[in-house]
Amino acid sequence: MNVRTQTRDSLLPALVGFLLSSTLARAPTPDFTSRMPVGFARERETDPDRMNFRDLQRLPSIGPTRARLIVEARHERGLRGGPAAWTSLAGIGDETVRCVAEAVLLQASRARDR
Repeated sequence: MNVRTQTRDSLLPALVGFLLSSTLARAPTPDFTSRMPVGFARERETDPDRMNFRDLQRLPSIGPTRARLIVEARHERGLRGGPAAWTSLAGIGDETVRCVAEAVLLQASRARDR
């Protein structure tokens, strides 16, 4: 191999890299929010009467079973009144209500501070 061939062979990858990087530098930033499911990027709900199943599970002492009970009671009996009304459900007592109420107040204050 002569010197001209070595120079050409080493310049080709450099040229390709330069062209690729200059193309990518001008590429528009993708908009991922257009591909997200509806409601995915929204702020979390801080009103316990409007929280969905997933948001309810994030509360302390509320797992999947209790979250399902709360959602069903809202739908079937029109249960409203936040954590204080949840004492009528099986397995939810005063201590759970107190922990949930504190967590809801903390979430609401964080949402206001943003």
